[in-house]
Amino acid sequence: MLVVIIGLLAITVLCVTLGDKLGLPYPILMMLCAIALSFLPGVSAPNIDPDLILPLFLPPLLFATARNASWSVFRKRWSILLALAVLLTIVTALVAALLAWWLVPGITFPLALLIGAAVAPTDPVAVEAVAGPAKMPRRLMILLDAEGLFNDAIAIVMFQTALGAVIAQQKSISPMILVEFPLAAAGSVLVGLLVGYLYRVADRVTHSTSAQIAVSIVAPFAAYMLADYLGISGVIAVVVTALESNRNDRPENGSIRIARNNFWDVANVLINGLAFGLIGLQMREVFAADTSGLSYALPTAAVCASLFLVRYIFVFVLGKASTRLPLKELHNGAVLLTWSGMRGLATLALALAVPSIGTLGDGSSARQLVIVIAATTIFVTLVPTGFSLPWLSRRIAPQEPGEESKEIAKILRKSQHQSLMAVSKAFPGDQFTPELRKILQVRFDTLREELEVAELMQDDDSSPTAYDYQLPRDARLHHQAHVERMVNVALNAARAEVLRARRDIDVDPEIADRILLLLDQRMMAAYTSAMSFDNEQNSHNHD
Repeated sequence: MLVVIIGLLAITVLCVTLGDKLGLPYPILMMLCAIALSFLPGVSAPNIDPDLILPLFLPPLLFATARNASWSVFRKRWSILLALAVLLTIVTALVAALLAWWLVPGITFPLALLIGAAVAPTDPVAVEAVAGPAKMPRRLMILLDAEGLFNDAIAIVMFQTALGAVIAQQKSISPMILVEFPLAAAGSVLVGLLVGYLYRVADRVTHSTSAQIAVSIVAPFAAYMLADYLGISGVIAVVVTALESNRNDRPENGSIRIARNNFWDVANVLINGLAFGLIGLQMREVFAADTSGLSYALPTAAVCASLFLVRYIFVFVLGKASTRLPLKELHNGAVLLTWSGMRGLATLALALAVPSIGTLGDGSSARQLVIVIAATTIFVTLVPTGFSLPWLSRRIAPQEPGEESKEIAKILRKSQHQSLMAVSKAFPGDQFTPELRKILQVRFDTLREELEVAELMQDDDSSPTAYDYQLPRDARLHHQAHVERMVNVALNAARAEVLRARRDIDVDPEIADRILLLLDQRMMAAYTSAMSFDNEQNSHNHD
């Protein structure tokens, strides 16, 4: 098993490299490579307990995705997100269940609902990894990300309820699920708030960067396991923990943020690659296990088609009821959100968690039916849609030019204002000269151009410099130290403003994070420059 896992991680690196060069999503390439790999003699899927797939993979992947969001996203769009994450998941599961109930001989409604619950939730990991690079409008990506973070919870509750009814050989589902889920959701939020609070406490009392990264690794697993032990939703607990971990972040934590983001970027790629590789290997295994899968063609096709149709109708009607957008724009948005409704790890894990539960009316395996429909759904909603999504997004909903630049400029203007106020207060009177103000202005202009992916400013003789080499060495070192202190004060004030803006209901957290990352990098550069200055000054004093 270890050899297969290491091999999948190595293939992940190759798929990421190839995906960057070809402009293709690496998770899809990874899954296709794993399917092809499974045909080689002696290669098989690792024997992982199905009950461990969700606890092993979901917590870190959900945590990494949810850290890019903020509470403000849910405050602003709570009604739409509630409809997408809860109501759409329920409707999708019920429609898929009714189709399976109608088309499969001898199937009970609880077993049909079990199938519907397994294929209903979109996968936040697949959406982020595939739809993210497709250059979709940010307003749609925010909805997709937020929807995918919570719809697993309702699907898992429906699945577990249906599975319990199947095992008990019941013919119907208890209506108590309508009461159990809200109570479980409330308990999961409390668990997430508790673990998130403990996360922030540990983050503040721990001064080691390695230990702080370790806290961010332990937190999602702790939230998931605690919620699972209490019989409530581990998915919601992990998402709330991630949202809480970003709340009240401190400006001075720049070096920790950079190190933690770098770690999670690498971990996210490797875990994603491993997860989609396992999906590919398992898909080959489940289809090779029973040739009777061909008899499931009609119900499988019907279920797959219903996922697209139900999602389009629901999103279009929801958009019509909640916005005043023109019909064409509503249609384009509904098409993109429908085409981005990818299934992934949760669907496969739920299907594999089904035990041997007997046979259907035609003598075929009930478990095999669930697995075949789930595996086909993953492939259909992920591969063709993932390859065509960038083209579709450019064709029907191209990004408006200057849309991001306006939001970047708005945040930077406020940051620059706070920086100037902080520097004026820290360096009163003649210590904050027009020359220093100009230096600060140029640094923010350059920052804005970097964020807008524009050509950087070219230095010329008229551009203000941090220090004048024509001055005597002592005066130059003193002037340089003055500039570096000013820059540190300015960057700290700017980072505090960006963190405040990130909590604003009208600010895209992803854009705020991009600005914060560059400011953190500038702060690190300023720190390095200050260290170099201290070394030079010490050397001068020694001379």
